[in-house]
Amino acid sequence: MLAKIAGAVPDESPGSPNLSDFLNEVRRAVSSLETIQGTVITMYHFENLDFDQIAAALDLPIPQVKKLHGEALVILKYGLAEAVNRRWPGRFDKMLSCPICSHPKRELIERIITGKKEHESWGTINRRLKSQIGRIIHPPALLINHQKYHKKG
Repeated sequence: MLAKIAGAVPDESPGSPNLSDFLNEVRRAVSSLETIQGTVITMYHFENLDFDQIAAALDLPIPQVKKLHGEALVILKYGLAEAVNRRWPGRFDKMLSCPICSHPKRELIERIITGKKEHESWGTINRRLKSQIGRIIHPPALLINHQKYHKKG
C-alpha cells in the first residue's frame, strides 16, 4: 500500500502538491511511529518482507508483528489523511475521516484521553469511554493518533 503511494505518478492538475512533498509527508509519518512500528512498516512495505521474515529478523512472535503492523497502519491512515486529501481532493473523504473528530461527543472524548494517567492502559480509557459515551474506540491506536495529529488547541 505505502509502496504504491510512494511510486505514484505525480498529478498533472494545477495546484496539485508535487510528489516529493507528498513523499516527504509519508516519510515524516513513518518516522513519527514508535520505533518498532516504523521498523515493521519499513520492512513490510518498503523492503517487501513478509510477516514470517520480519518476525525472525526482530525475534518477535508473528502475531505481535501483525498487531504492530495493523496499529501502525491505523496511525498512518489518519496521520496522512490531510496529505492524501491535498493530493487527491475529495476521493477518500469518508475513508479518511477521523472517528473522534466527527463524533458528536468529541470534546468529552478529548477530555477523557487527555486525562489519561501514565500508569493507565488504553483499555482503561476505553472502559471509561464506554461508560460515558456508550462506545469503545478500537483499535486504541485511533485514540493515540487523534491525540497526536487531530486534537485542536
